[in-house]
Amino acid sequence: MADEKGSTALLESKKSCGTVWYSVVQGSTVLYSVNDASNEVNVSNKVDNASYEVFHVSNNVLNVSNKVCSVSNEFRNVSNEVCNVSNEVVNVSNEVVNVSNKVCNVSNEVCNLSNKVCNVSNKVCNVSNEVCNVSNKFVNVSNKFVNVSNEVQIVSVLGSLFSFYTHSTEGGV
Repeated sequence: MADEKGSTALLESKKSCGTVWYSVVQGSTVLYSVNDASNEVNVSNKVDNASYEVFHVSNNVLNVSNKVCSVSNEFRNVSNEVCNVSNEVVNVSNEVVNVSNKVCNVSNEVCNLSNKVCNVSNKVCNVSNEVCNVSNKFVNVSNKFVNVSNEVQIVSVLGSLFSFYTHSTEGGV
């Protein structure tokens, strides 16, 4: 800040959001001020060469600042483009995952259908086995009847032989 002996200084004071006033003061007197947003300039009656020099320096600083801001904006734009590309990659990845999930779902449905067919086949096999078991029981029963029939025949033959033997013996006496 300027002192009371008359040296010149540049002051910066923020008046409102986005608006900056740069004031050149000499001592306690404001020589002039410039509004950064509207380029409005207020000049006092005591303007000298020193104040103009300070004003030019301040303009140079503002120009450099604007260039830095422009570069910053370019970096921000590049960053946004990278983010957009990244988001597109993520979206493609999500679509691939969705397709993969659909394929898996179809595969699972095919497997489920195959399992159902296998279950039906197993049930048919089980019924067939039960029929075979029943048939085997009938065969076993039939075999028992055959065995009984054979035993009856043996008993009948033995009976005939016994009768013949008895008759032969009686006739001999």
